[in-house]
Amino acid sequence: MRLFCNIINLLQYNLPSLSVFPIPPPCPSLFPSVRCLGFPRPLAFLVSKDVIELIGIVEECFPNATFRVRVTSEQAAGHTLHCHLAGRMRVNRVRILPGDRVKLEMTPYDLGKGRIVYRFSPSSPPPPSGTTPPPAVVPPPSAAPLPTPPPVQ
Repeated sequence: MRLFCNIINLLQYNLPSLSVFPIPPPCPSLFPSVRCLGFPRPLAFLVSKDVIELIGIVEECFPNATFRVRVTSEQAAGHTLHCHLAGRMRVNRVRILPGDRVKLEMTPYDLGKGRIVYRFSPSSPPPPSGTTPPPAVVPPPSAAPLPTPPPVQ
């Protein structure tokens, strides 16, 4: 009997094209007929747009990718915030040093903390407020002419 059950489980779960007893996946919803037909679920993890975007200069680095940033934008010039590095900047290992100009976001619910979302290159002029920063451009390698080979005799 146990061998028969193992064969049935093998056919049912490991080889779906040869399944003897096709079982639809369970639908843990109050109205499974509605959600399992392909209607989209409401997304609860969407980023809210109630953030304040500012530009500042990093003053000091702390452990765990946290920084003290002095705000230079007109909205809150002179204020200092305790900021952490955004997830994409952590993943891409963007290095932030004291003196770097950064773009940061802060929520209106906690005006003492922020999130660093972009680091400006040292040579770029400050962008006008309310615009997104341009993507970083990598300069092409120098196109030095190759030496000509000696003539064949």
